Amino acid sequence: MTGPTSSFPLSGRTAVRWRVALPGRHVTAVSVAPDGMCFVAAEHGLLALNGPEIRWSAEAVAAWGCLLLGDDLLVTAGVGGFVVRRQRTGSVVGTIEATPMSAPVPMADGLLVFLAAGSVLRATTLTGQPRWEAQVPARYPPLGWHGTVLVAERSAVRAFSPDGGQLWRVELAGEVAGSLVGLPDGDVLVPVRGDDRIGYLVADRHGGLRAVPAHLPPGELVVPLPATRRL
Repeated sequence: MTGPTSSFPLSGRTAVRWRVALPGRHVTAVSVAPDGMCFVAAEHGLLALNGPEIRWSAEAVAAWGCLLLGDDLLVTAGVGGFVVRRQRTGSVVGTIEATPMSAPVPMADGLLVFLAAGSVLRATTLTGQPRWEAQVPARYPPLGWHGTVLVAERSAVRAFSPDGGQLWRVELAGEVAGSLVGLPDGDVLVPVRGDDRIGYLVADRHGGLRAVPAHLPPGELVVPLPATRRL
C-alpha cells in the first residue's frame, strides 16, 4: 500500500497479530505489499518485515521509504539516485543515477518519472536508461494519473504523455498551494491559494478548468472523493 489507495481489500476490524522492535525511534513511511510483507522506512534505513521477522534491510535516504512495483520489485532512494530491488530478498536488480527531487511515479512499459535537480522532469527505465526529459519549474511532486504525467508549476499545471510529449499547459489565477490529487473519474483536483484560504479547481483530461464551489482553510487535501460524490 503506497499512498491513499490499496491494491488489496482492507477491513475496519483490527487485531494485533504481531509486534516487532524497530531500530530507531522515528518511522517516516510504511508500505504493505499484497502478500503481507511490510516495508518500514526509519532513520536507519528501510526494513523488510515478513511478520515479526526482519527479512532484510537497506540504506534509504528518502522519507517516502519505497515505491512498490509489480513483479516482486520495489524502488528506494540512495545517495546516488534510485535503487531497484527484489521485495522478497532485497537484492539489487537495477540502479538509476540521478539527484532526485521527488519520489518516482510508475508509468506503463516499466518507466519511472521523477523530478531531478535542475528543474528537470525525467523518465527512465528500471535499469536507468533515460527515455525522455523536460525542463519544468515544478513546485510539487509529479502525479501519474490515467496514463498522464501532471506537474504543478507556480501558477500553472502542465500535462505530459507517457512518451514525454506535452499535452497541454493551463495558467491559473493564483498560485498552486499543494500537491495535485487524482479523482476517480480521471480529473485532477488543483489547490489554489487565495488571500486567506485555499480554493480548488478541477482540471479535466484536456486542460479545461472548472471551479469547485467550496473552500477550506490552508492545508493539504489527502483523500480523493468517490466517483459518486461531488463537493
